[in-house]
Amino acid sequence: MERRVGARTPSRRTMLRASGCTLLAAVAGCATRADDTAETDLEGDPVDGPPPDHVDIFEHAFRPGHTRAVCTFEGGPGETVNRIERNVVVGTVGNRSATPLERVGVAATIYDDEGAKLDTYRDETTDLESMAIWEFEILVFEEAADVADYDIELETLEW
Repeated sequence: MERRVGARTPSRRTMLRASGCTLLAAVAGCATRADDTAETDLEGDPVDGPPPDHVDIFEHAFRPGHTRAVCTFEGGPGETVNRIERNVVVGTVGNRSATPLERVGVAATIYDDEGAKLDTYRDETTDLESMAIWEFEILVFEEAADVADYDIELETLEW
């Protein structure tokens, strides 16, 4: 490969910055889910003791075809609305301990109708305060028809 004197090859930082701008431009006009660190307070008083004993998944559900984003594009005659639908496992994690958590991770393992593991997907948040609830949303990249069951578990707790 011939290189001209004085010609600059873009740095990795320049390329990443350019790709980030391209990505932002591509999703402009899209409304996505709420911030995944949104918290709600729990009722009662915090419990003393190690956090693993007092952090729980309260509810969860598999939602096939959940609308994750709605994009409106104005161009040409009229406007076009695209819905981005994904399969997700949604739920809530509550921290009843007196200790704020620096990081919480949840994993959903997906199974087919024969009980074979298809894959495991994750979501995580940082800074889950004492007596707070985190609403998680785990993207599942399997076809909804292939998902027969799933397991959900707390995978990461750091305090």
